[in-house]
Amino acid sequence: MMENIHFPVFDRYPELVATISTKADGNCYFAPTGDAKTDVATPANRASFLARLGIPGDRVVSAGLVHGGKAHHATTADDGMVISGTDALFAQSRDFFVSITVADCLPIFLFDPEIKTFGLMHAGWRGLVAGVIPNTMRGMIEKCGIRAETLLAAVGPGIGVCHFEVKDDVAQQFAQFPDAILRREGKIFVDLKAVARTQLLAAGVKNDHLEMSTECTYDSKERYFSWRRDKPPFKETMMAVIGLQ
Repeated sequence: MMENIHFPVFDRYPELVATISTKADGNCYFAPTGDAKTDVATPANRASFLARLGIPGDRVVSAGLVHGGKAHHATTADDGMVISGTDALFAQSRDFFVSITVADCLPIFLFDPEIKTFGLMHAGWRGLVAGVIPNTMRGMIEKCGIRAETLLAAVGPGIGVCHFEVKDDVAQQFAQFPDAILRREGKIFVDLKAVARTQLLAAGVKNDHLEMSTECTYDSKERYFSWRRDKPPFKETMMAVIGLQ
């Protein structure tokens, strides 16, 4: 039986679905129309994953993903759509869900239990530099009225510092996070999870409301796809989803 990845920080709210697929669910990449470099099984895999969660596919809004910092306030008018040019989605509607795909980048789940607002971010190194975390938080505050101090957050599985080697030009983008930069044996590594944690706390999320997955997608070969590890001929990803049933 396939397991659902869950985050204890959300356990008190059974109406909330906040999870991510695994390799057992198959490749869940969302292929744009006409994308030839993809696995033809992905639509069926996505549909099966959502059905297992009891989620109607036409009630899911997906982020188009450009490795940037833009966040979109999703509404039921967006049902079943892909929002181009965005890496984060947030919403308030019941029986409504938002999704992203990841394969080393961090999926970041947000939920305000007071006003039932939820969000999901795709945070790779470019997205973190572009401000996807503060931009999403700002959008949720301005458009939905959340309060940062009541927000619950979970940073899901992603590539760990052990495998995220970068060149000096990328490391310089994280100069304001010196504790997240590791230099070892002439190589440079960046701890994306540490950067995400620092940015979430700086945006007002309370430390005891924040959960950090310790799983590294690169290390967990049997469990997760990893772009850096596998370098596949076509994109292979997990699907992350959040919403209220």
